[in-house]
Amino acid sequence: MVSYWEQNSYLKKLDVAIVGAGLLGLWTAYELLMQNNALKITILEEGCLPSGASTRNAGFACFGSPSELLHDLETMGEHQVWNIVDMRFRGIGKMRKVLGDEKIGFEALGGYEVFEPGQALWQKVESNLGNLNKGMQAISGVAQLFFPAHGQIELQALRGFEKMIASTGEGTVDSGQLVKCLSKKVRKLGAQIIYGASVQAIDAGNKWQELLVETAGRTAIWKARKVVVCTNGRLCRLMPALDVKPARGQILLTPPIEGLRMRGTFHAQEGYYYFRNLGNRILLGGARHTSFAAEETTELSTSEEIQQHLNAFVKTHFAQAGALPKKGWQRWAGTMAFTSNKLPLLHQQQSGVWAATCCNGMGVALSPIFAEQVASTVLQG
Repeated sequence: MVSYWEQNSYLKKLDVAIVGAGLLGLWTAYELLMQNNALKITILEEGCLPSGASTRNAGFACFGSPSELLHDLETMGEHQVWNIVDMRFRGIGKMRKVLGDEKIGFEALGGYEVFEPGQALWQKVESNLGNLNKGMQAISGVAQLFFPAHGQIELQALRGFEKMIASTGEGTVDSGQLVKCLSKKVRKLGAQIIYGASVQAIDAGNKWQELLVETAGRTAIWKARKVVVCTNGRLCRLMPALDVKPARGQILLTPPIEGLRMRGTFHAQEGYYYFRNLGNRILLGGARHTSFAAEETTELSTSEEIQQHLNAFVKTHFAQAGALPKKGWQRWAGTMAFTSNKLPLLHQQQSGVWAATCCNGMGVALSPIFAEQVASTVLQG
């Protein structure tokens, strides 16, 4: 049971309840309040920290590597691809403008895609580089956003790669500081964030939607005129019928490497491996393609199989890694969400209840702009 005080403070009836305090949930709250600062909004987060990928990712602020864009152009069509890339590109700019580079640890180090010797994908990228730059110029205003940078492979102390494409406009962020900064911004605008609040069910009504919430061993009911579920890969628990598949992304972080030369965000093997410097340490993620079925999970634990693939990648491709000590490594995982068409999903489940999810691995860049669409739709609905 809840007390009188709780009922008349924390549990007051809401205009909008948002389920999930990750990037998309926070940006949605931000946009709603920017459009109507009188709204009463509460964000309910089941973990003591955001529980999906927002604070468990690799900290990339990127809009798409050349090989990924080519794959998407073949499967999605030009209009949809360039529309999504435009949203990602604008999202990075908006994030920096609203929150500030220093507060979120943004560094404009550039992006790179590397190719192993004899990799057929390189010929495909090389022959389509002009078309990719033409498409990106309409978005970025830069005539040659992607350009060959083979000579930098050795300068970056990488090995086992023969070709490299560089791009401007991408960078790295401190994912923890990003979410903390955005949370502070949203609270300042008037939203309430409740951690440790697990939404078990949503009972839709004509006027009020009731959210059954478990928190600290108790059950409480929040009432809201509108509900937006932004739980990413965990959406399947509340809305199992939607075309949303979880995808675990595993990461390792090496101990410090004295004099580490590598700087920037890198993609390899069609983006299934991704790495960056984190100070003088190497952060590496990926290898999901080696075991798709097993990685279609919301589990936040790491697996021996994927971590072994990541270990092997470190030994093969980082010249400065050398004989790293056994101590000082960190390993973790986060849960992304994907749709079959690689488009973000905004779905009205029933009157007054929406699902907003699936930035398809690009939540840092895409969520600031996707949230504008979510907020406008919810306010009009």
